[in-house]
Amino acid sequence: MSAILGLPANVVYATVAIYALLVIASIVVGVLRWKNPGERYSELASRTDSWWWMIGAFTLCILLNQTVAIFFLAFISYLALKEYLSLIPTRRIDREVLLFAYLAIPIQYYWAAIDWYGMFIVFVPVWMFLFLPPLLVLRGRSEGFLRAVGTISSGLMMTVFTLSHWHGCSCRATSSIRSLAESGSCSSLWC
Repeated sequence: MSAILGLPANVVYATVAIYALLVIASIVVGVLRWKNPGERYSELASRTDSWWWMIGAFTLCILLNQTVAIFFLAFISYLALKEYLSLIPTRRIDREVLLFAYLAIPIQYYWAAIDWYGMFIVFVPVWMFLFLPPLLVLRGRSEGFLRAVGTISSGLMMTVFTLSHWHGCSCRATSSIRSLAESGSCSSLWC
């Protein structure tokens, strides 16, 4: 695939498609609000506006450079993990252990940034999964232990590990992965 603006063509096409969907959504919301004035569609309008801000920030970050994109995705991972942990029930005794879950974010993105694929791919699903349960056990309360381990581990997988793959699979590390990118097999941002 040829690069457009320094990005793979598939990333540019997907971004353009998202912008097209947002234009259509904005038109639909505008027509709905024009036909039925009032507060009925105000939440839908504010959600559409927030999507414009999100895709705009995303586009700006991937256009600037990879370092900005890494920090942006790490920040998004932080916000996602923070939101996830605010929604699940956590024991008061687990609060100190959650610090290590938050510390996994910069470490995971560091592995992605330096292209250490071996550590990047196993850090959260292996090392954090092995590190957090003993910390929870050492806190001294076994009531709710399995729920705490399961929810914290699931949160790390969903919010840190998966989001870091947007950069981590950047296909810059080896030429064999570069050939995957040229064949269209890799769908990350900088293949």
